[in-house]
Amino acid sequence: MNLTFDRPYGSHHPTCGFRYLANYGYVPGTLAPDSKELDAYYLGPAEPLTSAHGICIAIVHRWHDDDDKLIVILRRTKALPALRRTPARHRWPSGERGDPTPASRPPNRRRD
Repeated sequence: MNLTFDRPYGSHHPTCGFRYLANYGYVPGTLAPDSKELDAYYLGPAEPLTSAHGICIAIVHRWHDDDDKLIVILRRTKALPALRRTPARHRWPSGERGDPTPASRPPNRRRD
């Protein structure tokens, strides 16, 4: 998939001020549930880019809004199977992922 970055590596968020430690942008020509183009983080070289091509390895689903994010890499690596085998408590050091309780989760959305 092709990506365009409007917030390259090292840039700062326009309102919150935090620094992007990955290139952040969107997939041109898509339409996400929030009526904007689908957002994506590109886990690639630690340098500012304006565009890239890669494969999606994950989707960050946000429970409280329709602003899901794709996680995109340049190509498959040997680290991916190890990440899948890693228990979530080790991937989120705080031990809290912000998951709502099952009763408060929104219904599954179908994306065709």
